[in-house]
Amino acid sequence: MGQSVKASHIDYLRRSGDDTIEPDNYIANEHGFASYEIDGEQFTIIQCYGNGSWWQNEFMRLARLHNCKTILFATKRNPKTFERKFGYESVATIMTKEVK
Repeated sequence: MGQSVKASHIDYLRRSGDDTIEPDNYIANEHGFASYEIDGEQFTIIQCYGNGSWWQNEFMRLARLHNCKTILFATKRNPKTFERKFGYESVATIMTKEVK
């Protein structure tokens, strides 16, 4: 089996800048971990770490199971990767500036 849950959490937090692992619909297995929420017909991936191809299939299965029409997530990584690899579409840009 791969990395322990605790080690994967530490790595995720370090890389993402998040300060907690969200407990909503939390799943952990040999493919990594993820959390998500369902709001009506929208399936929102909150956090995901591990084998992206496996998680993509699992999120699609769960979204279908809950009769969701769309899957939504945010990333600090290059969105073009998710567009090419998984067929996602960028629908917005979030910008930030430090207050000095």
